[in-house]
Amino acid sequence: MEKYCLIPQPIHTCGIERLRAHGITPLVGAQACRDAPADQVVAAIYRSGQFTRTEMAQLPFLCAIGVHGVDGIDVDAADALGIAVFNTPEMNTRSVAEHALALMFALTKRIPAADSALRAGHFAFKYEGGLRELQGAMLGVVGFGAIGRATAALARWLGMQVQVLTRRPAADIAALRRRWRR
Repeated sequence: MEKYCLIPQPIHTCGIERLRAHGITPLVGAQACRDAPADQVVAAIYRSGQFTRTEMAQLPFLCAIGVHGVDGIDVDAADALGIAVFNTPEMNTRSVAEHALALMFALTKRIPAADSALRAGHFAFKYEGGLRELQGAMLGVVGFGAIGRATAALARWLGMQVQVLTRRPAADIAALRRRWRR
């Protein structure tokens, strides 16, 4: 019997390769998932969206659901049906932190406005001011989980000042700040 993994939203190619290396055929995309032979689906990987009790019950050999976050997954139903639900904590931590910095650059360098001005032939835009540097700027980080810590570390590397609002003990924050100063 061939084994399939439902993957409605694309995932990184290394995940696809790992599934294949373990004898599981990935079915990527909504249509491929709808066309899957229900009695051969053993796993599912969801990045977002709903996965209901009704959908799970239609897959008699489903034994694992991998998710980024469990928001759309009926975890109680999965538990009742004997299906393991697991997430991938911190897998995209660096990517999210870098994206936050990219947005900071876009705002401080006024990249969307500069792009529009250039496309409109308004070349004097660069002389009109309003551009800033991130070095020396203050970044407020609310929450100090993996993403908050990664974002703060990258910001410090750029020379930004970082203030943190968190429930973590002050000693934890102080230890991280000592590491940043090295």
